[in-house]
Amino acid sequence: MKVVGIVAEYNPFHNGHAYHIKKAKEVTGSDFCIVVMSGNYTQRGVPAMIDKHSRARMALLNGADLVIELPVRFATSSAEGFATNAISILNATGVVTDLCFGSECGNIEKLSKIAKVLLDEPKEYQDVLKRELKNGHSYPVARNTALQGLDCWDFDSLKILSMPNNILGIEYIKALMKMGSKMNPVTIKRRGSNYNDCSLSDLFSSAMAIRSSIATTENLENIYSDVPENVYAIMQEKQNISFPIVPDDFSEMLHYKLLREKENGFTQYIDVNADLSDRIAKNVYQYKNYESFCDLLKTKNMTYTRISRCLLHILLDLKTDETMLPSYIRILGLNTKATELSKALKESCTLPLISKLADAQKQLPEEAVVLLKEDVFASNLYDTVLSHKFDSEFVSDYQKPVQTI
Repeated sequence: MKVVGIVAEYNPFHNGHAYHIKKAKEVTGSDFCIVVMSGNYTQRGVPAMIDKHSRARMALLNGADLVIELPVRFATSSAEGFATNAISILNATGVVTDLCFGSECGNIEKLSKIAKVLLDEPKEYQDVLKRELKNGHSYPVARNTALQGLDCWDFDSLKILSMPNNILGIEYIKALMKMGSKMNPVTIKRRGSNYNDCSLSDLFSSAMAIRSSIATTENLENIYSDVPENVYAIMQEKQNISFPIVPDDFSEMLHYKLLREKENGFTQYIDVNADLSDRIAKNVYQYKNYESFCDLLKTKNMTYTRISRCLLHILLDLKTDETMLPSYIRILGLNTKATELSKALKESCTLPLISKLADAQKQLPEEAVVLLKEDVFASNLYDTVLSHKFDSEFVSDYQKPVQTI
């Protein structure tokens, strides 16, 4: 049995994602596909536009056989943290034979060479990296300068590292190398729009372009050709009932939290350094909403996305704890016809499997319960915002069943 693993956000699910799942199964010759997916919050430090259970269903309807939730503290982490913990979960299933990801580069050898250098960190690389960081450059800029200074390249490493999917792919490969995983990495060249393109395209519009269209026009007809028909049907069903959610829907909650903790500072939260903590406290009375505050706080050395992640960590009460690791596997969705996969997973998985949330605390060790409670709180906060925005009934994370097809 061959099983391909995919790490995704599906915010929202679109034609490019359907293509990825189909090609991933084809190029690896896999019988099944397991997706590790962000929950209700994403790596850009924002709430997902549509809830995690709906997105899990979209994935199942378009070729995924099992959807696993990436816990929120990892889903909202840096590229390295996001990738490392997602790969750790796929590895823990004990059944995934291949990892398939999209990249702008499309060349697994080049990505692997960069990953190996970043993992080994030769002395000449470390020296330049330290110097550049000391000179006030952001980590990505310092890293790129340090890599460019090495004489081991027969290709443009800087160009590869300028593309977001390449960066994630390199982090996936690094994680596989570090763990000594037997999963085989495979990449598919990204087609259509670039990751950051904000305009709809004739071929595979980006998730950002689709989100932008929905947020600005509230007209789903504009994106009809950009998503599979079954996804469009779910969006129509959910529109103005539980979708769309945008970052500014969380503005008042975030403002309260910042005001409440201003005097104590914010350095206890993941990724928040002393400089950012001071700037938050200094500018908190200039706060208007979530997105404009990110704009206000960003600097040459700290990107909008990193600031958004930091603010989200504060809102969700996610504090720095290096000991926190993936310690369970929570199933969001399952293809009931994939019985061979389900059987193999139960036999091979090295972490507790959670399908019924109500029973989870009885089967988990204490540290895993802490991680799970973070997820439940974050999801219930999301659903609180959702119920207020659309004047709908609040449904707790505990009440939501695994999605099945």
